[in-house]
Amino acid sequence: MIEIFHDLIWKPMLVDLVGHSPKSDISVLAGSLELPGRNLPVDPSTASMIYGQDVFFLGFPLGLYGDHPTVLDGYPVPYVKKATLSMIGSAAKPNIILDGINNKGFSGGPVAFHSPGSQDWKIAGAISGYLFLPVPVFNGATPTSLHHQENTGLIEVAPINHALELIEANPIGLAIV
Repeated sequence: MIEIFHDLIWKPMLVDLVGHSPKSDISVLAGSLELPGRNLPVDPSTASMIYGQDVFFLGFPLGLYGDHPTVLDGYPVPYVKKATLSMIGSAAKPNIILDGINNKGFSGGPVAFHSPGSQDWKIAGAISGYLFLPVPVFNGATPTSLHHQENTGLIEVAPINHALELIEANPIGLAIV
């Protein structure tokens, strides 16, 4: 059971775990309700991504959202941020890396982009977190044993193909038509 925010209240929704990727920080859930946007013309793919291109990610930073009831049929409207594609994962580290500022509340949000020369949207993956530097905490001029996690501006993205592999291995839930 999870809760979905709709019409300005949290509502329960039954879900089944489709799977959790051993390759990256991504899980897929099959819900009991059809959510809006199901028939949006997007391609779940990283094909044609190029280094240095603009990408966009959506989420609810610090719990903030837009509450325009007619935009998404009563569901909250996410914030949109822009980043630059910095690195496409390798065998050792499969995550995609973006250069931008990720805040708490974007984790799990989609990363969208256009193929060069096209206006068709693709979903490259889901925000996993950000890389941080451990920075010492001082008491006046004296260092302590404490550290805080400074945001480096490098955002980790779990590639969409990891979610697609989970769905292909366990195709439960609502069929896409």
